[in-house]
Amino acid sequence: MGYTLGSLIQIARGLAAQFGADCEILIHDLLSADPEHTIVHVENGHVTDRKVGGGPSKIALSAMEALKNIPAVSRAEDTFQDSPSQKDTLQDGPSLKGTLQDDPSADAPPLNDSLGYLTRSPDGRILKSSTLYIRDETGTVHYMFCINFDITRLIGFEQSIHSLIQDQRSDPAQQPEPIVTNVNDLLDTLIQQSVALVGKPAALMNKEEKIRAIQFLNNAGAFLVTKSGDKVSQYFGISKFTLYSYIDIKNRKHDDKGDRPDSKKPVS
Repeated sequence: MGYTLGSLIQIARGLAAQFGADCEILIHDLLSADPEHTIVHVENGHVTDRKVGGGPSKIALSAMEALKNIPAVSRAEDTFQDSPSQKDTLQDGPSLKGTLQDDPSADAPPLNDSLGYLTRSPDGRILKSSTLYIRDETGTVHYMFCINFDITRLIGFEQSIHSLIQDQRSDPAQQPEPIVTNVNDLLDTLIQQSVALVGKPAALMNKEEKIRAIQFLNNAGAFLVTKSGDKVSQYFGISKFTLYSYIDIKNRKHDDKGDRPDSKKPVS
């Protein structure tokens, strides 16, 4: 069974109306003559700040590359394989694994639907995402139907409820300390630890909570990493000037020692 673009748009509108403004629906044309502009329909594009005519995601680009290496006949005959459920970990999106069922000699992998995995928006909001590869009337994989649901506020509610029902007589289980092998991974780990310290996503933090998180990063030496100031300010949705002021709250008493992160001694 194949779907026309009109049918997919009808489904997208229905899903967006059912689940509200936090549910983004994107349709990519994987056979577009212009591979830099693959988005042909968007509902609630404010979730990831995308519009019709926008470019492909990493996953869409990988799918287009895979389809380019599959003969038209094979594309129409190849069948989907169910992909295993994703663990609830943040990642860029579903991977393309395996070999073509009907063309063992081909190097390109099949396109497997991936459902219910977690992603993060550029401004730090948490999304529950699903990607489906859709065939057209000829049986050819033609479209990528993407659902991105912003669950950031739901996570905040979950944490609030957990704090109400948590047994105060026992300490919460401590998470194992991750092993990192480079400073960029270390910075990412420290940022996640600062978010865990506050107990809510950065997009929901108020000023005092952001100060607390940034003070944690400062005390942990995060700003010794090159360009860390740019990354941290973008993650918390603040300017670098504001970042300096949040750090400076604790460092003011050291001004006479030259410890203040001013223009002569930048954070990154």
